[in-house]
Amino acid sequence: MAADGDGVAGVTGRKQNDPLSAYALPPVSRHRDIACAGLPWQVFYPGPGRGFEEARQVCGRCRHVEECLSWALESGQQHGMWGGASPEEREVMRPLGPRGRGRRPLAEGGRPNRG
Repeated sequence: MAADGDGVAGVTGRKQNDPLSAYALPPVSRHRDIACAGLPWQVFYPGPGRGFEEARQVCGRCRHVEECLSWALESGQQHGMWGGASPEEREVMRPLGPRGRGRRPLAEGGRPNRG
């Protein structure tokens, strides 16, 4: 991902010369056509009082949104917008119970099925 003026690499919030950067990036970040490339990380990690509307728009036009969401669920991401889902939405998608009985099905449009 392209770095902004502070040398921060896109949505990861890590400096490009950070030795842990390669381990913090989801596999989807290797694609050159991800919609979030070069955007400030604050879009996906909004501060208090700000929602995920802008991030949802970005994720909504990304062709890799499913891959990104899968990575976020598998790696246990607890913060920020990943794959078009907020932390609360991902929480209901994670494996249920200690035996990991599988994820709840998603409703149409990739949103959590709350019913």
